[in-house]
Amino acid sequence: MYGTAQWQELCRFTDPQLARSVATSIESMEFEVRLAAGPGDPPQERAETTGLAQPPYVIEVDHGDWQTLADILDEIVDEQLEFDRLFETRHRRLSRQRIFIIITLTGVVEVLAILGLIEL
Repeated sequence: MYGTAQWQELCRFTDPQLARSVATSIESMEFEVRLAAGPGDPPQERAETTGLAQPPYVIEVDHGDWQTLADILDEIVDEQLEFDRLFETRHRRLSRQRIFIIITLTGVVEVLAILGLIEL
């Protein structure tokens, strides 16, 4: 799959999570993409970058696809940042809801135990 591509750098990131997310978005659009980490590290396929060491994180794409992706790169990054923000907001909200439910249920059990309606 990657043997015939002529790779060209599309962008660099200091955030490894954002770099992975952008590479995944590009890959989901069925473009060939690779992600390299740190100066001097050889480019790797995105799936192999679970232990990215140090910035910069470089996204490379096939030379023939570079112009197309460069034109929409800002949109891809903006959409990914918005998705990450929404995901984090939802995660925090659900965490608070879970804590509230646990506290409420614990309180109900304690009240029932005090009233002698259940035996613990």
